[in-house]
Amino acid sequence: MTRSQNDLFKDGSEPAAQDERRGHIMLVEDDAVLRLLLRNSLEDAGYDVQAAESRPEAVEALKKSDDIAVVIVDLGLPPVEHTTLEGLALIRTISTEYPAIKIIVLTGQDEEQSAFEAIKE
Repeated sequence: MTRSQNDLFKDGSEPAAQDERRGHIMLVEDDAVLRLLLRNSLEDAGYDVQAAESRPEAVEALKKSDDIAVVIVDLGLPPVEHTTLEGLALIRTISTEYPAIKIIVLTGQDEEQSAFEAIKE
């Protein structure tokens, strides 16, 4: 591993070995570059990551998997990525149908109300 790759780990540690996996995370992000960066960082930290780029894709993946512990959700998802409608709808679905799954919200939206709505869901 080069030093620049290792800089992703604040403590200077190496990525987790395959036998040191930490859990299964779903990442829902429509920006391909950010999705790849986050996925690689999480995998290097020892997590199994399943990525989706839209609400329908995420819901379908949740139906097929029984070991996802955390979902990281971007609020601005297609087809209306400049609003929070799809992200909030996904949060509602997860909260209702998969109450044991924890949710982490990501957003580039500059709306305090959106953040508040995500917390309420």
